[in-house]
Amino acid sequence: MFQFHCFSIIVVLLAAMTGCGADNGKFSYQPVSGTVTMDGEPLANATVAFVPQSSGLESGRPSTGMTDASGKFHLQSLGGENGAVVGDHVVSISTMVVDMNTQEVTAKETVPLKYNERSELTFTVPSSGTDTANFDLESKKKR
Repeated sequence: MFQFHCFSIIVVLLAAMTGCGADNGKFSYQPVSGTVTMDGEPLANATVAFVPQSSGLESGRPSTGMTDASGKFHLQSLGGENGAVVGDHVVSISTMVVDMNTQEVTAKETVPLKYNERSELTFTVPSSGTDTANFDLESKKKR
C-alpha cells in the first residue's frame, strides 16, 4: 500500500505551477535541517515543506523532508538538490497521510491549520545553510 503525506501533493502541484524545468544552476541550494516539536514534544512522521517566496520561475523549487522519531528533518528539493534554495520561504508542516491508491486518509492531520494549509510559518535560508531550522508548534490556542 503506497502512502503519501497530503501536503507533499500540494508541494508537487506548486512545483508544477512554478515550472519543472532544470534550474540551470541559477539557484543556490544549501543544506537545511532542524527539529519540529509540538507542545514541547518531538513531532514524528511529519512532512516539512519549504516553498520559496518569489515570483514564478524566479523562486526555485520547493523542498521537503520528513521528521524522524526525535522530530529531526533534513530537506531535499523536488529537483533532488540537498537542502533548500537560499532566501525566504513559507513553511508548512503536516501529519496527514493519504493512500495514493484509494485516496483514503490513513493518518489524520494533528497539526493546526495555521502551520500547514494556512501557514503562518516563515524561514529565511541563509547562504551558508543551517541546522537550526527549528519549529516549536502549539496544538492548543493560547488563553
